[in-house]
Amino acid sequence: MSSLMFSKEDNRFYIPSRGGNYLCYLVEKQEKLEVMDLKFDEFPASVYEEVAKLSSLSRTDHLVESPTGQLFLVKWYGEDSEVWMDSEKDDENEGSTLKHVTKKFMVYRAGVQSGYYEKTMIHTEDIGDLCIFLGHSQAFCVPVSSSPGLKPNCIYFVGRNFGVYDLTTKTCTAFSTQYDGPVRRSKFPYWPL
Repeated sequence: MSSLMFSKEDNRFYIPSRGGNYLCYLVEKQEKLEVMDLKFDEFPASVYEEVAKLSSLSRTDHLVESPTGQLFLVKWYGEDSEVWMDSEKDDENEGSTLKHVTKKFMVYRAGVQSGYYEKTMIHTEDIGDLCIFLGHSQAFCVPVSSSPGLKPNCIYFVGRNFGVYDLTTKTCTAFSTQYDGPVRRSKFPYWPL
């Protein structure tokens, strides 16, 4: 579920490769696909342990551009966990089921472009006054100051589950309904632009 993104800054479409180590883009008028290498700066020592724990989780990669042209690569980690379903209405519906749970997001911002075919990506836990929206549509980024009610430095997500991830506190809060508990699916897992 990697996302296609149009960069207004570079005037081209990008899509992260499987594994998130390259950006693929179409060169206008040449009708051929080019690949740009992503070079990741060294992690701070505190992040190494977190990254090791994430290797067994599923991941999707998403590109998003801020209104000022800053490019971010967001890695969305989750796992399937077993949940016991207890139905008061019908004994036949009791049992366990799997549900996908979001565990963590890691954000990298594009640094100085090291060459025509290479971008340096820097791990960050601070996107400032911005919030990022991820779903099945193109990811987008908005300044919180222009949208009252949003929390800065957060990622709002919809997909197999729904919620908000605070980059500052590294906490994930699931959206829930009054009667059904956490929202787990939707026929429309998109954010309206």
